[in-house]
Amino acid sequence: MGPSVFRVVDDWLTGYTNLRGHPAERVRAKANYYGHNAHRAMMLLPASQRYLNPRSADRLERLHQKIAAETGPMTPRERLASKLVPTMLRYTAFKLRHNIGQQPDFSRRTFRMGKRYRLPEPALPLLDTSDIRG
Repeated sequence: MGPSVFRVVDDWLTGYTNLRGHPAERVRAKANYYGHNAHRAMMLLPASQRYLNPRSADRLERLHQKIAAETGPMTPRERLASKLVPTMLRYTAFKLRHNIGQQPDFSRRTFRMGKRYRLPEPALPLLDTSDIRG
Protein backbone atom coordinates (compact mmCIF):
# COMPACT_ATOMS: atom_id res chain seq x y z
CA MET A 1 0.00 0.00 0.00
CA GLY A 2 2.92 2.37 0.56
CA PRO A 3 3.82 3.15 -3.06
CA SER A 4 0.20 3.96 -3.89
CA VAL A 5 0.21 6.65 -1.19
CA PHE A 6 3.30 8.20 -2.75
CA ARG A 7 1.65 8.07 -6.18
CA VAL A 8 -1.33 9.96 -4.79
CA VAL A 9 0.97 12.68 -3.47
CA ASP A 10 2.70 12.81 -6.85
CA ASP A 11 -0.69 13.10 -8.55
CA TRP A 12 -1.68 15.96 -6.22
CA LEU A 13 1.50 17.78 -7.14
CA THR A 14 0.95 17.16 -10.86
CA GLY A 15 -2.62 18.42 -10.58
CA TYR A 16 -1.42 21.50 -8.75
CA THR A 17 1.28 22.35 -11.30
CA ASN A 18 -0.99 21.73 -14.30
CA LEU A 19 -4.12 23.48 -13.07
CA ARG A 20 -2.93 26.42 -10.96
CA GLY A 21 -3.04 28.82 -13.92
CA HIS A 22 -6.39 27.63 -15.29
CA PRO A 23 -8.82 30.40 -16.34
CA ALA A 24 -11.74 28.95 -14.32
CA GLU A 25 -11.67 29.94 -10.67
CA ARG A 26 -13.23 26.63 -9.58
CA VAL A 27 -10.40 24.69 -11.23
CA ARG A 28 -7.77 27.00 -9.69
CA ALA A 29 -9.35 26.43 -6.26
CA LYS A 30 -9.12 22.67 -6.79
CA ALA A 31 -5.47 23.08 -7.86
CA ASN A 32 -4.74 25.03 -4.66
CA TYR A 33 -6.38 22.24 -2.67
CA TYR A 34 -4.11 19.70 -4.38
CA GLY A 35 -1.08 21.87 -3.70
CA HIS A 36 -2.02 22.23 -0.04
CA ASN A 37 -2.41 18.45 0.32
CA ALA A 38 0.92 17.78 -1.40
CA HIS A 39 2.65 20.33 0.82
CA ARG A 40 1.16 18.77 3.97
CA ALA A 41 2.37 15.33 2.84
CA MET A 42 5.95 16.63 2.92
CA MET A 43 5.92 16.04 6.69
CA LEU A 44 5.35 12.30 6.21
CA LEU A 45 7.80 11.60 3.41
CA PRO A 46 11.10 11.70 5.38
CA ALA A 47 9.72 9.34 8.03
CA SER A 48 8.66 6.87 5.33
CA GLN A 49 12.09 6.68 3.70
CA ARG A 50 13.56 4.39 6.34
CA TYR A 51 11.03 1.68 5.47
CA LEU A 52 11.84 1.65 1.74
CA ASN A 53 14.54 0.12 -0.40
CA PRO A 54 17.24 2.56 -1.60
CA ARG A 55 15.72 3.00 -5.07
CA SER A 56 12.29 3.89 -3.70
CA ALA A 57 13.84 6.11 -1.02
CA ASP A 58 15.65 8.08 -3.75
CA ARG A 59 12.41 8.45 -5.67
CA LEU A 60 10.73 9.70 -2.50
CA GLU A 61 13.53 12.20 -1.89
CA ARG A 62 13.12 13.56 -5.43
CA LEU A 63 9.37 13.87 -4.83
CA HIS A 64 10.05 15.75 -1.60
CA GLN A 65 12.37 18.17 -3.40
CA LYS A 66 9.87 18.65 -6.22
CA ILE A 67 7.09 19.48 -3.75
CA ALA A 68 9.34 21.96 -1.94
CA ALA A 69 10.23 23.62 -5.25
CA GLU A 70 6.57 23.96 -6.30
CA THR A 71 4.78 24.72 -3.02
CA GLY A 72 7.56 26.21 -0.90
CA PRO A 73 9.65 24.89 1.97
CA MET A 74 8.18 23.56 5.19
CA THR A 75 7.55 26.05 7.98
CA PRO A 76 9.38 25.58 11.30
CA ARG A 77 6.22 24.12 12.80
CA GLU A 78 5.94 21.62 9.93
CA ARG A 79 9.62 20.68 10.30
CA LEU A 80 9.03 19.98 14.00
CA ALA A 81 5.99 17.85 13.18
CA SER A 82 8.08 16.01 10.59
CA LYS A 83 10.59 15.12 13.33
CA LEU A 84 7.76 13.75 15.50
CA VAL A 85 6.22 11.54 12.80
CA PRO A 86 8.56 8.55 13.38
CA THR A 87 7.60 8.55 17.07
CA MET A 88 3.93 8.65 16.14
CA LEU A 89 4.44 5.74 13.73
CA ARG A 90 6.10 3.66 16.46
CA TYR A 91 3.30 4.54 18.90
CA THR A 92 0.67 3.47 16.38
CA ALA A 93 2.51 0.21 15.70
CA PHE A 94 2.66 -0.46 19.45
CA LYS A 95 -1.08 0.14 19.81
CA LEU A 96 -1.83 -2.17 16.89
CA ARG A 97 0.46 -4.89 18.23
CA HIS A 98 -1.16 -4.82 21.70
CA ASN A 99 -4.75 -4.17 20.53
CA ILE A 100 -5.01 -0.86 22.41
CA GLY A 101 -7.72 1.55 21.34
CA GLN A 102 -8.75 -0.45 18.29
CA GLN A 103 -12.24 -0.66 16.85
CA PRO A 104 -14.44 -3.30 18.46
CA ASP A 105 -15.06 -6.51 16.55
CA PHE A 106 -18.02 -6.35 14.24
CA SER A 107 -20.88 -8.63 15.11
CA ARG A 108 -23.74 -9.05 12.71
CA ARG A 109 -27.23 -9.20 14.13
CA THR A 110 -30.12 -10.35 12.04
CA PHE A 111 -33.75 -10.08 12.92
CA ARG A 112 -35.98 -12.47 11.06
CA MET A 113 -39.72 -12.25 10.81
CA GLY A 114 -41.74 -15.35 11.54
CA LYS A 115 -43.54 -17.28 8.83
CA ARG A 116 -46.88 -15.87 9.92
CA TYR A 117 -45.84 -12.25 9.37
CA ARG A 118 -48.26 -10.24 7.20
CA LEU A 119 -47.89 -6.82 5.69
CA PRO A 120 -50.00 -4.19 7.44
CA GLU A 121 -53.22 -3.01 5.85
CA PRO A 122 -52.84 0.08 3.66
CA ALA A 123 -53.53 3.36 5.42
CA LEU A 124 -55.84 4.57 2.63
CA PRO A 125 -58.51 2.38 1.10
CA LEU A 126 -57.83 1.21 -2.42
CA LEU A 127 -59.66 3.10 -5.15
CA ASP A 128 -62.78 1.54 -6.53
CA THR A 129 -62.37 1.82 -10.29
CA SER A 130 -65.74 0.31 -11.18
CA ASP A 131 -67.54 3.66 -11.30
CA ILE A 132 -64.95 5.42 -13.49
CA ARG A 133 -66.39 6.09 -16.93
CA GLY A 134 -63.99 6.06 -19.80
